[in-house]
Amino acid sequence: NITGLSIGLACFTLIMIFVWNELSYDRHFSKSDQIYRIYAQIKTSNGMQVTAQTPPGWARHLNNDYAEIEEVTRFKPPNQWWKVVYENKIFYESEWTFADSSVIDMFDVRLLKGDPEKVLSSPYSVIISKRIARKYFNEENPVGKQFRLDNQYDFTVTGVFEEFPSNTHFNFNFLASFVTLRDPLYGNDMLEIDNFPIIYTYIQLPVGYNPEDFDSKLKDIIEKYLGTREELEANGFEVEAHLQPLTDIHLKSHLENEISANGTMAVIYIFSAIALFVLIIAAINFMNLSTARSTRRAQEVGMRKVAGASKQQLIGQFLGESILITLISMLVSLVMVSLILPFFSNLVEKDLNGALLSDPFAITVLIGITLLIGTLSGIYPAFFMSSFKPNEVLKGNTGTSRSGGGFLRKVLIILQFAISLGLIISTGILYNQMKYIQNLDLGLEEEQVVVVEFTDPVLRDSYRAFKNRLLQIPTIDYVSASFNSPADLINQATMRPVNQPVDKNWIVNLFGTDYDFIKSLGIELLAGRDFLRENPADTLTGVLVNETAVREFGWESPEAAIGERVTFSGGNPDAPELVVIGVVSDFYMQSVHERITPMVIMYWNFQSYFYSFIKINSNIKSTLSKTEAAWREVMLNYPFQYSFLDDKFDKLYKSEKTLGKLLSYFAILTVVIACMGLYGLASFMVEQRTKEIGIRKVLGASVSKITFSLANEYSLLILIAFVIASPVAYWFMDVWLQTFEYHISIPYYVFGVSLVFALTISFLTVSVQSVKAATDNPVNSLRTE
Repeated sequence: NITGLSIGLACFTLIMIFVWNELSYDRHFSKSDQIYRIYAQIKTSNGMQVTAQTPPGWARHLNNDYAEIEEVTRFKPPNQWWKVVYENKIFYESEWTFADSSVIDMFDVRLLKGDPEKVLSSPYSVIISKRIARKYFNEENPVGKQFRLDNQYDFTVTGVFEEFPSNTHFNFNFLASFVTLRDPLYGNDMLEIDNFPIIYTYIQLPVGYNPEDFDSKLKDIIEKYLGTREELEANGFEVEAHLQPLTDIHLKSHLENEISANGTMAVIYIFSAIALFVLIIAAINFMNLSTARSTRRAQEVGMRKVAGASKQQLIGQFLGESILITLISMLVSLVMVSLILPFFSNLVEKDLNGALLSDPFAITVLIGITLLIGTLSGIYPAFFMSSFKPNEVLKGNTGTSRSGGGFLRKVLIILQFAISLGLIISTGILYNQMKYIQNLDLGLEEEQVVVVEFTDPVLRDSYRAFKNRLLQIPTIDYVSASFNSPADLINQATMRPVNQPVDKNWIVNLFGTDYDFIKSLGIELLAGRDFLRENPADTLTGVLVNETAVREFGWESPEAAIGERVTFSGGNPDAPELVVIGVVSDFYMQSVHERITPMVIMYWNFQSYFYSFIKINSNIKSTLSKTEAAWREVMLNYPFQYSFLDDKFDKLYKSEKTLGKLLSYFAILTVVIACMGLYGLASFMVEQRTKEIGIRKVLGASVSKITFSLANEYSLLILIAFVIASPVAYWFMDVWLQTFEYHISIPYYVFGVSLVFALTISFLTVSVQSVKAATDNPVNSLRTE
């Protein structure tokens, strides 16, 4: 009894720690209810881009034009790893970002070293986290030391800060001064850009200020610095900007170009439901066993009443026992939680801790739930047993056959198994969707494609030499490069066919590539040709488009698209006309949550290549060793880092995989807990029907017939539970599947398999006790009568 309830309470507590962590994102900032992120919405006649980014120049307008704004802060994280060097220490860092000096006050940056008024006020200054200080400088004072960034820029360390808590939607270990970007680190003066969304802008409004009032003012920035609504519409654009509360970003924001992967409220709802279901099953178990055990104590109640015990005393005794057992279960569950939490943290890939268990409110809720279970479990035995008449129970007549206890227990068993079956069915459907995703034809060959990032201009300058060296390795088929990558960085642009009106635009995914890009990724060429080295015009005006672009641009077929012309939108009269020389099959850029959109592939200058793709045909381990050797020959003093394209795609489904694992574990747990209860009830049932079983055996019933007779009573309850669980699970999983642009139809065999599994497990559980009773000598059960 204690074990089953302890497991249920432990599962409930673990999931609540996860849910609390997700809901607490960014709430630890002292001004969290005053901080808002500005996001941009760009609409064309054929699509919409809603991006978390805004133009960096807007910050100066916000500061100058709106007195009500207390602070403005911008973040500019890198698009890829950056090489950071201190003396002989060389690392690639992905957590370097540029930020305004206002970040110190707005986001409660706790400086361990440095003057908060000065640390980010001058160009080429950077503050680092305590972890980075130890990593590069050990016990030395880092202030005044210099980093060399990307072999070009020297940054001086001006401070050390305490790491941000893990429940923050960004994770930066280097904060460099934003004013540095007046120099062309990204190709131009970033502080003056008003028309291209490439950074993240946060504002702090006064306490009590209605954000909706300011949201309506953002259109003034667009009108003043981008163009009037009429001017933008003439070029086929509608641009809007809106505020987003800081505390909504992690769970309620799924915009393009988020700083990091966010969670979802759907996962919170699912996990909370699982926690509640596991707790309900454990509580039902406890109640069932409590009520079943209570009938064994009828004669004890009779003796106590004869000895003078009052009804109130007996009620207090039964309730007290029940509450005491549940409190013991709670203590056992807390020990379980402390032991399991590290494993659970790894499972959900979160830095979870037991801080919630020291929160007075959380402890009060847990104790309240425990007392509620104890009270509900004890109420029925307390009031039912205390009503027994001593002269009846001392004769052995408890009246249990006429009581509602048996019916109540059956209802609770049905509810238990309905929940268990619902989780089993959901797990089966989720497994099939993930299998569908894994087997889905992505339109490219993601296996055995190695991705190497070029993180600074020196590497990009050496790309050609690196490529030529790799092509000497027999097990490498192709090498190419691009300024973006599938399952990673995506660049977008607005384009239109030249024969379309200037106000009719499409948002397209844009690839700037080297030769052999589609060969390296195994993308099928449907019509036309690839870029040719012997045809220099391809590098200037030639483009490839995908099937979706052919359809949406209004061309009849891939063959008909060859020779058509497209151009960049936006009202630039000098935009070149580009000729379609080839059409490729559609391929996935992101997860199957997203719809495939029009795509344009162009040849691009090598200084824009951030990703290289290496297609290996065999002997991966040996080829990687040779690739690393080639890297060390060409890219002197740069560590070799790589990833596989299929691993990048796998990471897109991290949340689904985590959900699948948890559903599997908790579905198994609910079945185990339910079967523990079923085992206890079967023991009680067999004990109550010992004389009946003896008579059946005397009259010639076989062991198998008696076993089936006893076990089948519970099979009917499982069938009723299945009828309840199936439509509910179907509806919930159908809603979940709709979040994918491409998904399976719900397979009906999952329901059949789940039912057979539940029936088999329950039958085996009950049969253990039934067989034991059926094989006993009937003389033992009948001779006492």
